[in-house]
Amino acid sequence: MRTRHARFALLLLAAVTACNPYTTRPHFAPFPTTPEVVLELPVPSATRTVAEALAADTIPVTRVEARDGWLATGWFRPADGAPVEGEPLGEDAVLVRAWVDPRRPDESRVKVEGVWRPWADPSLAPRALERPLPLTHPVSIRLARAMARLAERYTPPDLRPPAAAPEE
Repeated sequence: MRTRHARFALLLLAAVTACNPYTTRPHFAPFPTTPEVVLELPVPSATRTVAEALAADTIPVTRVEARDGWLATGWFRPADGAPVEGEPLGEDAVLVRAWVDPRRPDESRVKVEGVWRPWADPSLAPRALERPLPLTHPVSIRLARAMARLAERYTPPDLRPPAAAPEE
């Protein structure tokens, strides 16, 4: 009977030490309508590359967690990238987040979302108040442009469109 308890304790100890529940990623997923891009880069490299692409397109990235595969801005004003003071309400206060997940070895799936808050309600969790930015919003257009540039450069071979046959 002692061996049985010892084995159980050893298995339990192994299970607990094998898991690392600590992550800096948000505990929620991106909105289902968030577009996705696949890049031929491992997760840490893809995360840094996405952050650089967004910063180059005037999206003020403030947090990059390459190991965990995500990044975020603070709430900012789309016109000038200035941080929002006070309650971030309306489409003139936006937040951008990106999730980078493994697809295959050395490939990543990237989802970048822009959100806004139409109202304040202290009884709800902050994420429950967020809404995806409309596709016509200036920040949505900049996000799409940045992701298109990355896709042109880093799309894996199996996802590239076939080359057009030469005309005769």
